[in-house]
Amino acid sequence: MLDTIINGIFNAVGGAGPSQSAGQPQPAAAATAPPISAATGNDVAPAAAAATPKKLDQGTAKQFLMQAGGDKNKARQLAREAGYVF
Repeated sequence: MLDTIINGIFNAVGGAGPSQSAGQPQPAAAATAPPISAATGNDVAPAAAAATPKKLDQGTAKQFLMQAGGDKNKARQLAREAGYVF
């Protein structure tokens, strides 16, 4: 499902990365990125978030795609790391 959403979003913006989408609101990286442990570099997620997977919606998928600079694989990785399922 994420592939369909990301492909649709990616095609809608013509493959433009965040730098090419002037005038478009940019997602706040802190709002979607999980906290990182400074000591280990590993993601630190609350236990409740890890136990309850979140379903990825189109708006959130678009934020991940923009955060990943238009890279679909990186967007998928970021979504998984944040606890989203697709």
